[in-house]
Amino acid sequence: MKWDHVRGAETNKKVSAMNLYAYRLMVRAGEDNTIRRCRHLFNRYVVDMYAKIESEQSRYIKPNQAKLRSEEYIHF
Repeated sequence: MKWDHVRGAETNKKVSAMNLYAYRLMVRAGEDNTIRRCRHLFNRYVVDMYAKIESEQSRYIKPNQAKLRSEEYIHF
């Protein structure tokens, strides 16, 4: 179980890597984002996270080919 900081309780919700990094990189008014302050490290971080997300997506696609067949989709 993971801890939900908003509700102050345990939760079993899962968050994708893409959603997590989008949340961490989001610009918020009135808050300082430490990650964005370091330019070269920020660029490296973004590239590494992009590679991780692409890797996760390809690792999902390969073993789930039977579920993802385009013939099974309803075309409008």
